[in-house]
Amino acid sequence: MYCQKCGQEIIANSNFCSKCGAETLPQPDHKIDNRPRLDFIGTLTKSFKYPWRNKALWFFGIFIALFSFGSSGGSNSSGSPDPLSSLGSSDSYNNLVNYLEQINIVLIITVILIIVLIVCVLSLILKNWALSAIINGTLKIEKDNKVSIKDIFKPGVKTVWRLIILNFFIPLAFAFLLVIILILGTILFSLIPQPAGIIIGLIVGLIFLIALIPLFVYLFVVWIMASRFIVVKKEGPVLAITSARKLIKNNFWITFAYSFVSGLVVGSGSCLGMIFLIVTLILFFVALFAGNYILLIFIGLFVFIAFVFYIIVVGYFCAFKETGLTLWWNDLKKVKEFEKKDN
Repeated sequence: MYCQKCGQEIIANSNFCSKCGAETLPQPDHKIDNRPRLDFIGTLTKSFKYPWRNKALWFFGIFIALFSFGSSGGSNSSGSPDPLSSLGSSDSYNNLVNYLEQINIVLIITVILIIVLIVCVLSLILKNWALSAIINGTLKIEKDNKVSIKDIFKPGVKTVWRLIILNFFIPLAFAFLLVIILILGTILFSLIPQPAGIIIGLIVGLIFLIALIPLFVYLFVVWIMASRFIVVKKEGPVLAITSARKLIKNNFWITFAYSFVSGLVVGSGSCLGMIFLIVTLILFFVALFAGNYILLIFIGLFVFIAFVFYIIVVGYFCAFKETGLTLWWNDLKKVKEFEKKDN
């Protein structure tokens, strides 16, 4: 330790400088760095722990997994003859054709389309409701170290609709860019003599697609961060996109890397459940066409159990992903706020 007045080295535990007599003041050996940092591995670890220890997040993750399909199957509960009941016999094809001829196909298609539309709308609402709940639940765990379903059950109608609009806007931008590529390729295909037109059209389309990949990646990262601003900050979709762009300005690639890694983890976990489900479905159809109805009942029950298992597994990984992205968003926000204060 040295005297702050004259620079003389001070003997340990001395209260005054031996040279100038100035009172010694405690001097820290080093400056404490309290700058918030992005912790890649730490965030991934917490993303696994939070849904496992707080089943409320897992519960809403199951909703996201279930309603990401957009529609679900149903059973024939009417008293009319079932065309599938005779698939095990040699006349199954003729019976099915005769059955379909007695049905008003246009009416059936119309009813199916209406049902699909209703299911898709309900799926979008419930999926984004669950997403909002996970985001709020994750931040509540960060604050209070616990959360219950009751705490995050009501995210707000306006928030859900804003999430739905956001989830339409970004994919629509993707689709618009792909349509432009397709139109350009088609124009070249029609103007240039064949087969050169096909080759040139494919090459130009491929060049445009490769050139647009960075834009797709950028929009993807903005998209996943913007949803957090809608839920937490109650911003509209346009303002949320602007806020997300500013947030990731200096940390874009590490944010993309985190979202990519979390997506790989979700994909790997989903594949495990999907393999189990596909195997049971294959057994189901083998029993169906073999006409073994007793075996069919047991395998059908097994398929149902496999589907439930699949949804639970995927639900956990969906909760893991959205929890991790919310934690990452929160860390980015802390870093941004510190940089503003530091400047």
